[in-house]
Amino acid sequence: MPGGPVAILAELEDGQYKPVRMDGPSRSLRIISHEHHMIHAGKTFNACELDSSCTSLVFAFKVGSSGDLPHLYYHWRVERTGSMTMYKGRTWTTNTGTRLDTINCDDNSMNTSVLEGDGNGAGGFVAGEIVVNPSGLSGGTLVRIEALFGSDDEDETPPATGNGGRPERILKPGETYTLEIDCASGGAWMALDWYEQELGV
Repeated sequence: MPGGPVAILAELEDGQYKPVRMDGPSRSLRIISHEHHMIHAGKTFNACELDSSCTSLVFAFKVGSSGDLPHLYYHWRVERTGSMTMYKGRTWTTNTGTRLDTINCDDNSMNTSVLEGDGNGAGGFVAGEIVVNPSGLSGGTLVRIEALFGSDDEDETPPATGNGGRPERILKPGETYTLEIDCASGGAWMALDWYEQELGV
């Protein structure tokens, strides 16, 4: 073209400008998904728990009142028949349940999640933690329920999965949340995946 090629520049998070790259064969921009970008930014986290002999499994946490907005996806599985309910505004007895660390998906990042837990020995809500199986669950507003219908007969093949993960739920700062699995028998597994978006972005 007259005057030579023109570079399209994009502003990076640190204020620098870099040229936008193209994929030669397809003539398209080289891009990644927003979720993939949030991993690179050190703002994606996960937490999971497996109990092979339980009738219930509960995750409880509060979202920090200031900071980023968590965009949550959840996944769950039971050995046989079970259900999963999600509440907001629920309460539980502080200093009960097991403390579970949230894990940053970028092992090079020092960022801590805005999710907070107050499990046994925490002495109050601590950022970067959730609570597993607290006692005294009460109140709250039911925001979602899912069920898996299968057989309670141990001789029959159990259902393969009870699984969430969509739709995405954007959590509210200062709010408490619980995800509660009830199952007929056997075991249960639950995993949370989320990224934390800067407020106002």
